[in-house]
Amino acid sequence: MAQRLLPDAAEPEPPDLIDRAAVVVSLNHLALRWKGSTLFGMNSPKFVLQFDPSEIPRLAQRYGYQQDDEAFAAGRKIVAGDYSRETLKVIVRWKSARKIAFIDDNTDAEIAKALRFVCDIRTTEKSAVETLDGLHGVGVPMASAILTIINPEKYTVIDVRALESLGLSKWDGSAGFYIDYLQACRALAFKYEVSLRTLDRALWQWSKENSGQIRSCV
Repeated sequence: MAQRLLPDAAEPEPPDLIDRAAVVVSLNHLALRWKGSTLFGMNSPKFVLQFDPSEIPRLAQRYGYQQDDEAFAAGRKIVAGDYSRETLKVIVRWKSARKIAFIDDNTDAEIAKALRFVCDIRTTEKSAVETLDGLHGVGVPMASAILTIINPEKYTVIDVRALESLGLSKWDGSAGFYIDYLQACRALAFKYEVSLRTLDRALWQWSKENSGQIRSCV
């Protein structure tokens, strides 16, 4: 299985043709939820899509959705109240198997407290990222992956592949930068009428196929 530095059984295999009307309805709903963030009127020069946006659906399909199934199953268990170490490890393994051993440096109580907190609808995005980042061996990229698996309509994954597809080869690793990135991805998803997950899969896949071809940010 390809790892993300990389990217349910309930999420179906994508059809060859996207139901555009359904996507627009979903995105309009998300737009209302995101209103108040910098989604609207955002033109950050930091993030420049490196490929034709018409390629987003095809890139996402080439990503291979099946590799996400086990992780999303774990995410649903967390949402249902399973805050166990083993469930968290399923997601960590999906993102980066080499991080698994570090999770054992956290107590069961620390893991459960963090997962319970980030699942609370009152928790802000930045607080959720910082809380998971506070666990040993997590870091902001892993935190973003955990949050994405728990709530894919609200979060997206930040990693070297996704950033390369947006014209960046480095970042400061902070929660604040992640929030800027998240808002940029929300804006792109809204503009091109795709979900955050579809966009993330497309970003990862483009980088995998075209690594090292970053164009100038203009």
